[in-house]
Amino acid sequence: MSRNLISDQELTDRLYFSDKDAFDELYHRYWYTLYAYSLKKLYSSEDASKVVRDVFLDLWAKRQTRPLDFSVSQFLYTEVRRTVVSAVNQKLISDHCIVEELISDFSTEALLQSKLPVKKNKISSATHHQTNQNKESKFSSIFNVKWLRQGLVAKLN
Repeated sequence: MSRNLISDQELTDRLYFSDKDAFDELYHRYWYTLYAYSLKKLYSSEDASKVVRDVFLDLWAKRQTRPLDFSVSQFLYTEVRRTVVSAVNQKLISDHCIVEELISDFSTEALLQSKLPVKKNKISSATHHQTNQNKESKFSSIFNVKWLRQGLVAKLN
């Protein structure tokens, strides 16, 4: 099959009849742009590859249920956007435990401990500084993921 001489519509028609060459051609036409978009949004090569793989698997699995005027490019880009947003939301949910850990530092017991006099001990001071840096790093990553999600949702709307 020669590349770029066959229209998407013809490839989609052939895909209906389980033509693996047509699927291969569609994959080669679209995988890189879909992967690049996913990578730009997810910052993870593994996650981006998984998104593109899942979208193409869905295309193949549902190849015989698509309408005649089906636009493969519209389907692929829409599904990748939807899957990327879903992946970002999943990351936010999985990072929820970090938020709970940060909130636990504001418990009544922790606040009462903060009222106690500070001991001038080099070891405890260094440990306290390192703990604060870890918490700031966790908070920063949560903020970045939330910012990314807000940006994606804004672009999709």
